[in-house]
Amino acid sequence: MGLGEGWRAVLAASVLGLAALTATGTPAAAVDPEPVSVAEAADALADVRAARSAAEADAEAALARKEDATGRLVVAQDAEAAALAVDRTTKRRATDAAEAARKATDTETKTRAAARGAEQALSRMTRNAYINSMTNSDLELFASFAADGPEALSAFARRDMAYDNLSDSALVQAQHTVKVAGDARVVAEQARSVYDDAAAEYDAAHDTLIAARRAVQQVTAEVKDAERDITSAEAAVAAADAKYDKAQDVYKEALEKSLADGGGAPISSGPAADVVWRMLKAEGFSEESIAGILGNLQQESGVDPTATQAGGPGRGLAQWSMGGRWDNGPDSLLSFSSSRGLDPWDARTQVEFMVFEMTNGWGGFDIEMFKDKTDILDATVYFHDVFEGSADSAEFVRAVRGNYALQWYARLS
Repeated sequence: MGLGEGWRAVLAASVLGLAALTATGTPAAAVDPEPVSVAEAADALADVRAARSAAEADAEAALARKEDATGRLVVAQDAEAAALAVDRTTKRRATDAAEAARKATDTETKTRAAARGAEQALSRMTRNAYINSMTNSDLELFASFAADGPEALSAFARRDMAYDNLSDSALVQAQHTVKVAGDARVVAEQARSVYDDAAAEYDAAHDTLIAARRAVQQVTAEVKDAERDITSAEAAVAAADAKYDKAQDVYKEALEKSLADGGGAPISSGPAADVVWRMLKAEGFSEESIAGILGNLQQESGVDPTATQAGGPGRGLAQWSMGGRWDNGPDSLLSFSSSRGLDPWDARTQVEFMVFEMTNGWGGFDIEMFKDKTDILDATVYFHDVFEGSADSAEFVRAVRGNYALQWYARLS
């Protein structure tokens, strides 16, 4: 029977017992759950740990999204504030320009009316001059004014006319009135042009403000989505923690039963175990992470710094290979011990070398992360996969090396 089927049997037994209790008011006869093997319990523990790691990864990803969105939100809010300032400035400028254009247009309208009055007065002058028998040249000059407008006034004003209703001052006044109207028209056109530009500038600024506000709303929504994802992932982590505690209890019970039944391998005396424990504790390793190391060293060498692999290249606590990490190159154990005047076969030297390799990231080893591990089996698997890298299967590592690690933890913690 597989692990899933075993758990289903346990659950079924619990449900049947509860049903019997509900029906009769007394507990049903106890049904012994089917025992779970160490390997099955280790597999279940690994599955729960993987689920927890996935939940942690989801939480970290959501947190990263929130941090990214929060940073972009600050930028978007700054852009919105800047756009609002420009919007207000351009709106005020457009309002002022509109008022100036209105006043200039009013002035243009008034001076245009005055200019029409002056033109009508000149027409009357023309009729009076005709009635007073002006010379043909005078009539031609009036006709020229009627056709050419103000340009003819100067010539007309220079004529020495002596008619009652026609004088130089009247012509000058008419010319001035028409000029004022022309100047007012130019000013009004300029004011209207300034307003058009200001209105266009305000429209563009307002569009920018609207876009900035939409960006703030969008990024704010992203922050809220990330916060919801963080909450959900943290809940998943908490649920996985609870499941992991239960799975670890099952694993320990299976291990204890296996050892009691003679089906497991009890740890040896491990001559250097105390040295490894004390030195790594002094280096800041958690007890769980040290137990993970000892579980591996137990399988590799029996925690004996003088162990040599029968017919193979392995040497020392971690069974470093001859022709490799034991004696080949400047970063080998022999080079390390020689440069420091240490005995390569001494447990303390080999522990120092292990820390040296972990610190320098051998195989991608993350020592600071590993030091803080509180999961014995996780520490066992990580140390094996990254530091040791043996040919042992994942199931063997969890069932055997993990077994050793738990025993060392129980003995030394």
